[in-house]
Amino acid sequence: MYTQDDIKAAVQAFYRLLDIGELTAKDPLLPALRCPEIQEVLSILADEAAMTVLYNLPTAAYLLPREPFSIFSYRNEELVKIFGGTPNNDKLYTCYVIIMIFLAEFYSSNNYTAQSRDFISFRDFFSLVNDTMDAMLARPEIDEVSQSVNIRFSDGAKYWTSLNSFDPRANRQVGGQRSDQVSYMEKVLGILQNHKFITVDNLQRKELSDNSIIYVTPKLTAFMIGYYGNEERKKQLLKYIREGVMPDAMPQ
Repeated sequence: MYTQDDIKAAVQAFYRLLDIGELTAKDPLLPALRCPEIQEVLSILADEAAMTVLYNLPTAAYLLPREPFSIFSYRNEELVKIFGGTPNNDKLYTCYVIIMIFLAEFYSSNNYTAQSRDFISFRDFFSLVNDTMDAMLARPEIDEVSQSVNIRFSDGAKYWTSLNSFDPRANRQVGGQRSDQVSYMEKVLGILQNHKFITVDNLQRKELSDNSIIYVTPKLTAFMIGYYGNEERKKQLLKYIREGVMPDAMPQ
């Protein structure tokens, strides 16, 4: 049974998490979250807000949307602003697929929760996405899988391959909206950066380049454990992206 002090500590932690999204080892509120009773109260508060708390104790705790494939709490209209142009579900499906390719590459262990590599260059990830999109389009069952799991892999892959690799005509210095694979990739990685799921080194003039190095953060690992540890369907989706293994028939 939790006490009044437990409730007070949980409420303080919840409002701090709502404000900044995470508690780190430097935050004086974090040590209290080791208490099971405080965790229980915090879980109730998060559940009422359609959120979930992910723990990476003793170093951190995170507050995230309960449903991860809202693309980390962005609404469709916000994503349209990020990617530009008119509302187009193909753009959103492409974003889903690229993020899942990223997760499958960094968490390719048997249970898709243990980190399997430390970093990847922008150039190598760009090549990986191209190769994976081409491989998915070559699979005869792609439309069947897209329909069965309610994620339009085929539409995302087709939209990606319809883009030019790079459009040198657009001048980003005067705000020109580029519509090419490189700029699209930059925007997807920007979403991950905004949520502190990745960090990037070797930026050139604060922009991504071929030699930029992408690292995952402990927050993303906590996300994978929290969302994928007991989610057989999502683990099978990542396995399909990486290896082409057909997902089993499962409820949506």
